[in-house]
Amino acid sequence: MKHLKYLVPIVLLTLVALSLGVAGKASGVVAPSGVAIQSDDATSRSTSSLVDSEIRYGQSQRLSKGLSTEAARATSLPVANVQPVAPNSPFAAGLTGSYNIPGDFATIGAAVAVLHFVGADAAVTFNLTAASYTEYPVTFNGSYANAGTYNVKIQPAAGVAATVNFITAAASGKGFSFNGAKNVTIDGVNAGGASLTLQYGAGNPFPSSDASAATIYVTNGSQNVTVKNRLVDRPAFACRRAKGAG
Repeated sequence: MKHLKYLVPIVLLTLVALSLGVAGKASGVVAPSGVAIQSDDATSRSTSSLVDSEIRYGQSQRLSKGLSTEAARATSLPVANVQPVAPNSPFAAGLTGSYNIPGDFATIGAAVAVLHFVGADAAVTFNLTAASYTEYPVTFNGSYANAGTYNVKIQPAAGVAATVNFITAAASGKGFSFNGAKNVTIDGVNAGGASLTLQYGAGNPFPSSDASAATIYVTNGSQNVTVKNRLVDRPAFACRRAKGAG
């Protein structure tokens, strides 16, 4: 009995410790500020360094706008990236006016991903200020806020001869994809030294084994999509409009 008197408190303490451990695992862990996280779905494949508020906000909101991932998988259509934006971000109210890439956005893909998340509140122009870009396939959809109401344009900045080098796989690859996109313009300008070349970068040949591969791919009822004044590498294969494109 004397030993039993000491054994009971030890057992009780052990049970309390175990219960606390299980509760901690069940509640999950919030990533600390500045930790790079990666989306667990196909809407955003690149990692982003986000503060706590962006992580929590992005996890709850990242699928509220943009193309449904499951729907896109079911139809083998390109999925548009969506970049979570914190409520206190200068972009949170929607994009409006002109933005520089790089500058306001690091890449063309990042700019379009933010557009898909916050939408547009006026006409939007993305100015390409660098001579060379290396980009994964960039997909525009038509489900962001005010899609079609305001024009979204990508163009080289004044005097800039820009080249976009797309990264692809041998059996899968598109450059600019317009998947249900509305009122989007790619303008190479071709005046005052401004020009735009779209091509597959070194080590990324045209993915000829992909039946739907194209430097410019338009599908799923896209409307008012304009691509002009640009040089496209391998023009015989560059533009392909899938069934249902507008």
